[in-house]
Amino acid sequence: MSSEIDFSDSTILWSLYAQNMLVTERTLSAIQAENSLEASSEHIVDTARDHESPELVARRSVVDRRHAVIAEWLREHDLFGLILSRPEHLAWISAGADLSPGLQVWRNPVFVFVTSAHRMVVCDVLQSGRLFEEELFGMGFLLKEFPLEDGPQAILSNMVMGRAVAWDLKLDDRPSLKAALHSECRRLDSTERAVLRRLGRAMALSVETTAATFEPGVTERDVAAQLVYRMMREGIRPTHVQVLSGERARRFRSAPPKKSPITDWAVLTATGRKDGMEASLSRCVSFGPPSAEIVREFETAAMAQTTGAFFSRPGESVGTIAPKIRRILEKNGFSDEWGRESILASAGRPVAELISVSSVPSAATIPADSAWAWQTGVGQARCCETIITDDSGYECVTMAKHSRWPTIDIAVKGQPVKCTGYLKR
Repeated sequence: MSSEIDFSDSTILWSLYAQNMLVTERTLSAIQAENSLEASSEHIVDTARDHESPELVARRSVVDRRHAVIAEWLREHDLFGLILSRPEHLAWISAGADLSPGLQVWRNPVFVFVTSAHRMVVCDVLQSGRLFEEELFGMGFLLKEFPLEDGPQAILSNMVMGRAVAWDLKLDDRPSLKAALHSECRRLDSTERAVLRRLGRAMALSVETTAATFEPGVTERDVAAQLVYRMMREGIRPTHVQVLSGERARRFRSAPPKKSPITDWAVLTATGRKDGMEASLSRCVSFGPPSAEIVREFETAAMAQTTGAFFSRPGESVGTIAPKIRRILEKNGFSDEWGRESILASAGRPVAELISVSSVPSAATIPADSAWAWQTGVGQARCCETIITDDSGYECVTMAKHSRWPTIDIAVKGQPVKCTGYLKR
């Protein structure tokens, strides 16, 4: 059985496309100059040279290295290829490219089909132009297009017919491959850490500026609109925006913004995506001094969230962190808050699901150089930050160093840990 892919006429080799179509202004000037001088020897111009840069070369090397990792997996599991479709896997194999259809949720999904020798993007004809011009230029991906009205089913079926191919959405029958892929996607390199750090700071600036400037009496929807505007202006795609006021924050852990006016207390929570990374955070704001009950709720939430982040060290068992958080809630009289929401969320690579810390197997461990969002809600208060774990502990990427946002000190194992407080206006 042949292991070669039979490329049809609809397949576009991007290298040829770059050489034949992307003629830059500088290239045209060079051709005109040669013609005017009637050069004795013909000079071949590399039309892709204008697009070469140290950043692009470095990113291409990352893509090549990750392709080699998949190729090794395919040999180990006697597979011809692997279809990637989950957001975190697409961001990983493309080294941070945004392959999502944006806010157009009705668009056909994008797939990446990886074999030992090739990596190919499978998408509809309307998305291919943007993907290869803005996201994948020079990354060595081939392209397989399908008509918009046909959908991806037929073309994928033809590509994998008679071949042993795995799909990242159905890897339960291959637990070792699933674990290996999950582990690779969780690990962030130095460049991705820097990207996530910049995203976290920009997210903090957007949320904190919104919380500090909106007028009392405006609705949750008004504040959400201001927050989305600031995020989009920074090039951040909002994937989750939540604004809850007063008693709605106490009654609901997850709810869309409504026309409820904000008069005394509000909780702003946001998740944003940029350059293949994702970060989450929340901030609380009070008009006038909050009640003693709200202060106690906030301090408990901050203590629980900070404790979860503090013990998120490489090699630490997730199952040992959960009892610590639960004990804090019970000790302060909020035992009923346990289980009301997902305490631990995967960050860094964009993922579709949240992880409840109470459902994580006790054997699971925190890997090094991975990103997590610890979030705790108590009463009307909510605390959420995104952290990166490393050998020295953890780094909170959503606390801006030069921010004027209030902070409080939480003692964990006798060590003072600085975390964000609430803003009193």
